[in-house]
Amino acid sequence: ADGSISGAVGVYEDASRQRELRESEERFRALTENASDLCVVIDAAGTVRYASPSNQHVLGREPGQTVGRGFPDWVHADDLTGVHKAYATMRRSAGSTVRFTFRCQHANGGWLWLDAVATNLLDNPAVAGLVINARDVTDRQQAEDALRQQALHDALTGLPNRTLLQDRLEQALLAGGREGRAVAVLMLDLDRFKEVNDTFGHHSGDLLLRQVAARLQRALRKSDTVARMGGDEFSVLLTAFRDATEVVRTVDKIRVALERPFPVDGRVLHIAASIGLALYPEHAQDAETLLRLADVAMYGAKRAGGGYQLYDEHDEHTSNHATLAAELRQAIEQGELALDYQPKVRFATGTDARVEALVRWHHPRLGLLAPDRFVPLAEQTGLIRPLTRWVLDDALRQCCAWHAAGLRISVAVNLSVHNLQDPHFVALVRSLIRRSQVEPSWLRVEITESVLMADPVQASHTISGLQALGLRLSIDDFGTGYSSLSYLTRLPVDEVKIDKSFVAGMASNQNDAIIVRSTIDLAHNLGLKAVAEGVESQHVWDMLAGLGCDSAQGYYMGRPMPPPELEEWVRESPWGLRRTAPAGAGRRDGSAR
Repeated sequence: ADGSISGAVGVYEDASRQRELRESEERFRALTENASDLCVVIDAAGTVRYASPSNQHVLGREPGQTVGRGFPDWVHADDLTGVHKAYATMRRSAGSTVRFTFRCQHANGGWLWLDAVATNLLDNPAVAGLVINARDVTDRQQAEDALRQQALHDALTGLPNRTLLQDRLEQALLAGGREGRAVAVLMLDLDRFKEVNDTFGHHSGDLLLRQVAARLQRALRKSDTVARMGGDEFSVLLTAFRDATEVVRTVDKIRVALERPFPVDGRVLHIAASIGLALYPEHAQDAETLLRLADVAMYGAKRAGGGYQLYDEHDEHTSNHATLAAELRQAIEQGELALDYQPKVRFATGTDARVEALVRWHHPRLGLLAPDRFVPLAEQTGLIRPLTRWVLDDALRQCCAWHAAGLRISVAVNLSVHNLQDPHFVALVRSLIRRSQVEPSWLRVEITESVLMADPVQASHTISGLQALGLRLSIDDFGTGYSSLSYLTRLPVDEVKIDKSFVAGMASNQNDAIIVRSTIDLAHNLGLKAVAEGVESQHVWDMLAGLGCDSAQGYYMGRPMPPPELEEWVRESPWGLRRTAPAGAGRRDGSAR
């Protein structure tokens, strides 16, 4: 009797286990066969043992065409290492899960990006395999690739931009340090490129830049990197060479490639380049310094009339240039810079609440330096971004202090071409405004015509971003550049500033007076305000008032002055203002409104 009972119990347990397995398998199949995502089960060797019906609409294959094949058979060769690594990670323990993305071949021969989640169910008797659930994310991946391409490449030429070059240079220096290999950086600037833009227009200039980019790429090896730094400036990174002689041979190849005529819009153009070279570890140990020294050498080559020049620390001008650049970096970091403020005055009221911030450098050895002594240096050496950041930060801080004291003064800051070409510049301005708590409309940015037209597409993108923040925008030195009116009408500017060279001469030169009057009329016809720079006499003030000019700026009303003097000017000058707002005005609570 005991034996029969034992046998009955054994049959019951076996049947129960089988029923549970069948139910588990049925649930698994119900889930996988009705899912839109791809599902496959592979064994420990990587062979497909099950493929869901969704294989048909995801990969274009019937499940029967997949079962029995090795799963890696359809994985892109460049992604096999990552897939095998995911397998190895997943198989370390039962029930473990790993996520990975790879390319899988469609039945039509194309490649799809799949986002996969794989789970180790080898120990589960209902599955006995590695379960991979995958979703087609090709559209998402292509969008991410496009954004990555846009962020790291120049829109006009398709070459790597400054950001990508910097990253590759830093990687090359790390590898060079480990392996004892030298690295070379070339900075290349096209000679007389501005004449092409001035004579034939920016469309021809853009076509020329594209051809220059293509020739540089053909002249270099695949292991080299050629980047567009902005405007007509390019950079080349060389990592695989034996000695400096081989670098010079590469420079010669570049020069020969550029010597051939360029066919542009039915014309034949000739262009040359000035090239500067700097070497790691001979000249510098870090990426930023290496780029700066190559730039210094390039300007040395340009002063010499073209050709190329290897950086030489013993060259007096080059050495002074590099020393001043190092001192400028220190000045930005240690507070040797200061802002003076020059007022602008409205003709209609005889007063104004606007000033322009002008940076000064209190150099410990050379004394007080005006912006024209060091701003071009900052642009050449990559220091323009920290310099502009300092200027914006200090101007916003001062604006906030004035508003807290009841002085409703707005501040204008000048921008460089490098600021407009910086894809991160709008985000920088946004963060500085938030930190200062100044209402964005109290900040104005001034952009020269030449800056505007160096790269109109990127300039328009950056300007639109600044306008979206609530900033106001002016075109500075209007009349000295070569801007296209079509760009001027499309950009969100609200003011043009007539260059002081025309304003200063209008009292004695009829042509200058005609230019000033025409510019004022043009501005008004476009719905813009006109501001005259360089007003130094009552006579010129009266002439501008008669022409309907909106505002003026110049020594006649007030020189650039530090904040305490400007506050005194506001209180005591006939052009000044009374305190018109309570403490705290201008903050983001809207009280300045």
